[in-house]
Amino acid sequence: MPFSSQSEAKQFLVELIAKQAQLEGESLSDVERRLLLFSVDEPESGQGIPEDRLLDDDTEFEERIVGLFNSAVRNADEEQQKRIVEAINELKKGDHYITVMTDIANTGPFLTSSTRVRDLLLYVAIGAGVLALSVVYALYKRVADLSPGKQRSRSLTFAANT
Repeated sequence: MPFSSQSEAKQFLVELIAKQAQLEGESLSDVERRLLLFSVDEPESGQGIPEDRLLDDDTEFEERIVGLFNSAVRNADEEQQKRIVEAINELKKGDHYITVMTDIANTGPFLTSSTRVRDLLLYVAIGAGVLALSVVYALYKRVADLSPGKQRSRSLTFAANT
């Protein structure tokens, strides 16, 4: 079931990350949760976040969230992974801070086996195409070598050499 709004999708991902943090014996502070919910498209989402934190490039926080997100995805069942993909796709319609971290995490090989299956089928199709072209080329060369003109020139070459 798709998300009814970007806010709902964002809330889903924040809760997913917060639960993973708890599983790992950590917690997200109120400001960290607000940061994950922040969107340039929604100026009111910046309320309760200190201005220096909004302007700061906090790579340590982002790396921590990416790690938690990756762990949460690995621990998720296939149905929950589909929901995660739906949430990410919904958030791509806007400008949300949390997508900075999900995009970084998304560079790793994870999320739904259907993506892996599609990629595998694509590689198999490419391999089959290359194999088919090789076979056609080999057959063409064989037929070209057996053509009457080639046979006569070979026999003349053989006769001349003897």
